[in-house]
Amino acid sequence: MNHWEKCCRLKKQEQESKQQWQRKQEATKTYPKRSQAQRSKRLHEMKEEEETEETDDMRFETICVDQIRKNEAFAVIGVEIGRGPATLKAKVDTGSEGNILPLRIYQKMYPDRVDSNGEPITGKLRKSPITITGYGEKSVIPQVGLHTLSCNHQDRQANVEFFVVKTQRPAILGLELCLDLGLVVLNCSLMESHDSPIKDREHLKTLYPDRFDGIGKFDGKYHIVIDKDAAPVIHAVRRCPIGIKDDIKKELDEMESLEVIESVTKPTDWVSSLAYTQKPNGRWRICLDPKDLNKAIKRSHMPMPTIEEVRHQFEGATVFSTLDARHGYWAIQLDEESSHLTTFNSPFGRYRFKRLPFGLCVSQDVFQQRMNQILEKCPGVIGMADDIAVVGKTAVEHDANLHNLMRVAKEHGLVLNWNKCHIKQDRVRFYGLVFSKDGVQPDPQKTAAISALNAPQNVTELREFLGIVTYMSPFIPRLASLTAPLRELVKKDVIYSWTESHQKVFETIKDMIRKETTLAYFDPKKPVVLEVDASMKGVGAALTQEGRPIAFASKSLTDTEQRYANIEREMLAVVYACEKFHTFVFGRSFTILSDHKPLEMITLKNLGAAPPRLQRLLLRLQGYDMTVKYKPGKEMLLSDAMSRLNPLPPESPEMHMKVDFVMFSDKKLLEIRTATSEDCELCILRDVILEGWPEERRKLDKSLIKYWPYRDEMSIEDGIILKGSRIVIPKCLTKEYLNKLHEGHQGIIKCQLRAKSCIFWNGINQEIEMMVRKCSVCQEYGNSLPSETLQPHEIPVRPWQFVTTDLFTLDGREYLLVADVYSKYPIVKQLPQQATSSAVIRLLKEIFSEQGTPERLMSDNGPQYNSAIFVEFARDWNFQHVTSSPRYPQSNGFIERQVQTVKNTMKKAKRDNIGVNKALQCLRATPLDSHLPSPAELLLGRKIQTNIPTRIRNQSPQKDDIYQRLQTRQDDQKKYFDDKHATNLPPLHKGQEVRIQNQETGRWDRGKITNRRPEPRSYEVETSSGYTLRRNRRHIKPTQERDSMEQNRQHASDRHNDAHDQQNAQTEQTQSKPDTPSNHHQPYTTRSGRTIKKPERYDM
Repeated sequence: MNHWEKCCRLKKQEQESKQQWQRKQEATKTYPKRSQAQRSKRLHEMKEEEETEETDDMRFETICVDQIRKNEAFAVIGVEIGRGPATLKAKVDTGSEGNILPLRIYQKMYPDRVDSNGEPITGKLRKSPITITGYGEKSVIPQVGLHTLSCNHQDRQANVEFFVVKTQRPAILGLELCLDLGLVVLNCSLMESHDSPIKDREHLKTLYPDRFDGIGKFDGKYHIVIDKDAAPVIHAVRRCPIGIKDDIKKELDEMESLEVIESVTKPTDWVSSLAYTQKPNGRWRICLDPKDLNKAIKRSHMPMPTIEEVRHQFEGATVFSTLDARHGYWAIQLDEESSHLTTFNSPFGRYRFKRLPFGLCVSQDVFQQRMNQILEKCPGVIGMADDIAVVGKTAVEHDANLHNLMRVAKEHGLVLNWNKCHIKQDRVRFYGLVFSKDGVQPDPQKTAAISALNAPQNVTELREFLGIVTYMSPFIPRLASLTAPLRELVKKDVIYSWTESHQKVFETIKDMIRKETTLAYFDPKKPVVLEVDASMKGVGAALTQEGRPIAFASKSLTDTEQRYANIEREMLAVVYACEKFHTFVFGRSFTILSDHKPLEMITLKNLGAAPPRLQRLLLRLQGYDMTVKYKPGKEMLLSDAMSRLNPLPPESPEMHMKVDFVMFSDKKLLEIRTATSEDCELCILRDVILEGWPEERRKLDKSLIKYWPYRDEMSIEDGIILKGSRIVIPKCLTKEYLNKLHEGHQGIIKCQLRAKSCIFWNGINQEIEMMVRKCSVCQEYGNSLPSETLQPHEIPVRPWQFVTTDLFTLDGREYLLVADVYSKYPIVKQLPQQATSSAVIRLLKEIFSEQGTPERLMSDNGPQYNSAIFVEFARDWNFQHVTSSPRYPQSNGFIERQVQTVKNTMKKAKRDNIGVNKALQCLRATPLDSHLPSPAELLLGRKIQTNIPTRIRNQSPQKDDIYQRLQTRQDDQKKYFDDKHATNLPPLHKGQEVRIQNQETGRWDRGKITNRRPEPRSYEVETSSGYTLRRNRRHIKPTQERDSMEQNRQHASDRHNDAHDQQNAQTEQTQSKPDTPSNHHQPYTTRSGRTIKKPERYDM
C-alpha cells in the first residue's frame, strides 16, 4: 500500500521463494525422455524485462560487499565439515544462480571421501543433471555432483547446496546465499525517466545529480599564445596576513586535490603573484595577478552577443529558467606549455594552474567560445558568459529544452551551480532586462538609485541634482525647460524655500530620467565607461556608453567605512561599481572615470606599494580589465550626485578589511597616537587624508607640500598615519627612533634598510646619513679598503654549504669566528687563554652539532688549522678543508671582512656601554641590502626580534631569487673595485729569478720559482739560503739581476757557518758552569718564515 508495484518487497520475496522451489524440483526430477541439450541450464543468465508504457523503472543503486580486493569481491565464511568448524574463502558473485565448490577444495575438506586419484567416492555426492557454463561462454564446466554444506557468517546460518566442479577458479557464493548470510545488501530506488516533467530546482538535481557535483571538464586542451618578443617576468612572494594563512593553504590544498593546480619544483620563465579575494560565504577565491603576463598574451577576441541578437529567442516564451556554470573557467584544460606560464608564487611554494585560471585576459574569450559550441546544440537555450537561460512557449517545450541541455552538458562535461539555478519561473532577470510572458521590460534595479532620491534640503544638494539634469538634457526633450522653477532657487539673494510645486516638478523630472534610462539597452560592441565617486555619506556609480547612461547605482557607507581615508573611499567606489555592474563589464576592457587623481597612479604601481586596506581592495579588482582615468569633479555630474543625494542603504555587511600592523607594543602605539594628535603638521595631514587631496599641488597647505609625492600611499588606521605599511613618526619622537636605528652602530645603508621596513618621516634618510657621519664611535673605527682585484668565491646554492673561519683578538681575549658564505651569518665564540688546535676543534664541533657539518670549510694557515689533529677532525666529520695563501688574508677576504665588521661592532658596543650580544643581534637582523633579507632570515628561515619592533613571519626564502641577487651583488662589488684602481700582475714561470718581500722587515730577498701552486696566485719559491717558501704573487716580483743564486747561497752559507761557530762557543761556555740554569733559548725560524721562541721551563 502507498508504494510502487515494482518496489514491493513482499511480492519480490514471494517470487523468489517460488523460483527457489522450482529449481529444487527441477534438480530432483528425472528426465527419461529429454535430451541433454534440453536439460542444459546456464549458471549466469541475462533476463530482459518487458518494457512497459510507464515512465518509471527499477535499478539497483548500491551493493555492499563484505570484503573487496582488487577488482573482485571475496568473503570468508564459516563451514561445518564433520571434523569441526573451518573457514572457506569464496568469491561473491551476485549474478550467479548457484554456488560453486572446486574439487581441489573438496579434496582438502574431505580427504576421506576421495580415492587415490582424487575422485569422489561413489555415493558421497548427489548427481545433478544441470549443465554449468560461464556467462557468455559456450564451453561446459564439468561438475562432479551436489554437496550440502552448512555455512555461517556472523550471526546468520544457512544449509545450501554447492556444485562440486573441476576448475582452478575460486569458490563462488551465489546471490541467494549472499543474501541469506548478509554478505550483500540490495538497496533499490525508483529513478524517474529523464523525459518526465520537471517540478523545481530540487527535482532537477534529483534527475541529474552528477551535473551539480564537482567541476566541469571540457574536451581538448587550450594553448596560450605568447608574444615571442615579450621578456619573462618573475614576481617575488607576496606577504600573506597571518590570520588568513591557514585558510589560503586550505584552499590551495583543495584545488590541488581537484587537479586544478599542481606544485612546481623546476624553474619556469614566468612566475606571477598570488591574488585572493573573499567570497560572500567567507571562503577565499584563489586567482592570479597576471598583470605582466597579460601584456605578453596574444588575445583571441570573442565578441559577446548583443541583447538584440538574442532577444528574438525570448519571443512567445511563457516559462523561463536561468542556470549558472560552476567554476566555468576551470572546466577548460591547459596544455603543458601553457600550464607552466601560469606558475605563481605563494608562501607555501610555487604552483601552476592545470585549468584556465581566473584573471587572464583570454579567459572570458575562451570560455565564451566553448560555451557557444556547446549551447548551439540546444534549442531554446541562450548563453551569455556563464549565465544560461532556458525558455519555452509551454511547460512541455521548456522541460524538453532543459532535458536536452542537461544531456548535452553531460556529454561535454559542463557542471552547473545548483545554488544559482532558478527553474520554471514566470519571469527572470537576464543580462540587465526582465523577461516574462508579457515581453521584455527594463530592470527596475537600474534606476533604483534615481527613485531613491529625496527632495534637496539646501542649495548645495539642489545644484547636485541639477547637475544630473544638465547631463541628461541632450537625451530627454524639454527637460531643461522643466527645471526653470528649480533654477530660481539657486540664484543669489533668493531664500531657499521648497514648496509643493517644486516637489511636483522634482518628481516629474525623476520620472522622465527613469523612463529614458530604462529604454537604453546595453550594447556589448560599444565602449563601456564607469563613472564613480565617493563622499562622506556614500558611493555612487553610473554605467554609460557613448555618454548615454545605462544604469545607476549607489550605496551608503557604514560607520567604519566613513572613517576610511579619502583614497580608500574612492577605491571602494571603484570596487562597488565593478561588482555591481559585473554582468556588463566582466570579460572585456572598460574605463573607470574618477575625480580622485591618486587613483590613477596607485593602480599603475606594484600592489605591495599600496597601504594594506588598498591592497585588499585592489585584489578584488584583479579579474577586471580596466583603465582608471582622471576627470575633474565638476564634470562628474552623475556619480557625484549618486554618492551625495540620499544613497541607498548598504546591500551587504561591511567588507572584510584587516590591517596588519607592524608589531609595536600597545604602549608604543599609544605614545605614537598621542604624539600624532599633538603634532600640528600631522593633524593637518590627517584631515587632508580623510577629506581628500586637492587636485593641484599649489592648493595644498605649504607645510604638507613635502608629502605630495606620497599622497597615494598615505592612509590612517586607528589614529595613526601610515605611509604604505610604515608608521609615520611624529617629530617629537624622531630623535629617539634615530638612536634606536643606530643602536648597533651600523652604517648608513643598513640603518636606512631597518627604517624602510617599519617607520617613516619626511627626510628620514638624510637624517640617518647625517647622524652616522657625526657618530664619533663610528668615525673612530673606520675601515680601509684592499687594493688588489677581487677574485670572488663561488656563491653556494644553499645555507651552510660553504663556511669560513678565523681567529681574532679583542681587548686581550681571543675569539673564534665562523661565518656562512651564503647567508653572511656570523657566529662568535670566545676561546680559552690557550688558543690551541684542540680548543678550536672543540668549539667547531659545538657549532657543527647545532648547524650541521658544511661541505667545505676555509681558513688561513695558522697552527690551529694546520695541525695533524685538525686534519683528522676534517676526515672524521667528513668535510673538505681548504686554506688561503699564507700572509695574504685577502685570498679569504670574506672572513676578513666579517672579522672587521664583528670586531668594530663589539668595540662600538663596549664604547657606548651597550651589550655586545645585543649589538651582534642587530647585525644578524639587518637586511643585507634592499633586495636581500637579513642573515638570520637566510640561515634560520625567520626574522629575529630586536630592539626595533618587527613583524615576524613564518615564510621560507626563495633560493633561486636570492642566488641571483647575491651573484649580482658580488659582481657589482668586483666591478666597482676593479674599475677603481686594481690591476692584475703577470704570471711567473718555473725557474724564474725573483725577489721575495720579507713581511717583517719589508726587504726584498733573492729567490727562484720552483713550483706554481694550484691555489690562485700562489707559488713555491726557493730562497738564497736554500729554504722553500710559499708566497702569493703580490709578494713576488721578477728581477733581471745578473749575479747568480749560487753566489748568494754561498754568502748565506758562510754567514750560517759563522753563526754556528759562535753558537758552539757559547755552548761550551755554558757547559763550564753546570750549576747555573739556562733561562734563555735561541729563537728559530720555521719553513714559512715565522719566528718561534721556545717556552722557558725549569730544568727538572
